[in-house]
Amino acid sequence: MKLLYLKEHLSCINYQVAYNTGFVFCELRKEENSSIDNESSFCVIFLLYGKLSVDYGNNHIFLQQNEMVIIPQHSPNNITALEDSRLLLLFWNKDVKSCNRQFVESLFTSVSEKGNHVLPIRTPLLEVLESVRTYLASKLQCRHMHCLKQQELLLVLRGIYTKNELIEFFQLVSSSWDSFEGFVLNNYKKVNTVKEFAELYCTSERSFSRKFKHCFNESPYRWMQKKKAERILEKISETEISFQDIAMDFNFKSQAHFSFYCKRMFGLTPRQLRNK
Repeated sequence: MKLLYLKEHLSCINYQVAYNTGFVFCELRKEENSSIDNESSFCVIFLLYGKLSVDYGNNHIFLQQNEMVIIPQHSPNNITALEDSRLLLLFWNKDVKSCNRQFVESLFTSVSEKGNHVLPIRTPLLEVLESVRTYLASKLQCRHMHCLKQQELLLVLRGIYTKNELIEFFQLVSSSWDSFEGFVLNNYKKVNTVKEFAELYCTSERSFSRKFKHCFNESPYRWMQKKKAERILEKISETEISFQDIAMDFNFKSQAHFSFYCKRMFGLTPRQLRNK
């Protein structure tokens, strides 16, 4: 698929902030070894072609073409290609909203005795994955694309797999799921500092920071600054919102201070960002 106006697309403001979640396409040669960096999130392996030997935690499996498995966050892992293989990885964005958040969270908090960690990739899901692969090949790396395709993937999972299948599939994630993560994602917009966040969680700032670092693989201050930058970029892209209103909403002392922030974070003034 040819992407028109490629240079203009790659200059989109949604490329200005680094992300460690989303989809990645990989190719492994026969007998090639690799491991997944799962420090920031759990990862779903979708094997589109080939055969893999996958070790993670205390588990050892053989993954066949058109099968998928989850590698939990922080779990040591090793992957060996038994044949030339092509795979799509999804580093799970925990902040992606679903039309039925309660259903999604129930998958992460339910327990199954069977634990069938491998599921077949059924045709509707394969079509979603192939569309993602096409976008990646066309360098369509907008963060909104990754979020929207993860949302679509969730809809398809719910539509073509039984709840019991999904509970078994997500079992290893549920064993490490912490309500702290849900607390962070539900409340980060309500606070301005790490101290306020810790107080809201009713713990010391030091304990909060330690727990946060374990769950999100970065300090709460750095994470909050990235989220703030994302939200500011979204507001700037909404042309009906004035820069003065954005500055006030994010507690900048003045528009000049807001402009200085944008120059420091993104290399451009608010107006230059909006005009891109």
